[in-house]
Amino acid sequence: MHPVESKLRQTIVPYIISANRLKWHPSYLAHGVYAYSHEMLIGLAGLGIAPQVLRFFNQPSNDSSAKGSLVEAARSLPGWLPWLTIVLALIWIALKTFVVQSDGAKRSQLAKSCRRQFRVLGARMHSELAKPDPMPGLLKIEAEITSLVDRNIAEDAWPWAGIASNTEPPTTKMINELLKRFQTTWSPAPAVDQR
Repeated sequence: MHPVESKLRQTIVPYIISANRLKWHPSYLAHGVYAYSHEMLIGLAGLGIAPQVLRFFNQPSNDSSAKGSLVEAARSLPGWLPWLTIVLALIWIALKTFVVQSDGAKRSQLAKSCRRQFRVLGARMHSELAKPDPMPGLLKIEAEITSLVDRNIAEDAWPWAGIASNTEPPTTKMINELLKRFQTTWSPAPAVDQR
């Protein structure tokens, strides 16, 4: 095996694959669902609920027609809608509690930044692999990967102790594609001293 292929297989590509999987980690998905649902609720409240509630409370207290129309509107709703609303509210509260207590917003932003930095490293890896001797550049990329992963582990943004589980199939696929594209440009591997 060419030393470049060995370096890719052991210390570079599995981490690139792991970084791509960060966005699908359950804690980051939970934060994403919470963040989008929070913004949607604010938007919906601003568009439809808030004006009706404000109009209801701004009516003079002796105007029973406004209060009666609100009660009539509530009675015309399907019977399951209030229960669905309560269940969704409880799920949203549980999700918010999880995100806040686990520093989900901070960890999610760090993971997003980590994925972006890995994209840059992946692009640099392609540039280095196009050279006749890619090993010096790959060693620098490997050092940056180690530093990046260590920093994100310390911040609880990298959820694994090393690489993610089950990265072997996509690693093999990516390496085969890289070998097909770049291997012909590499200088032959140095002869190994067999003494």
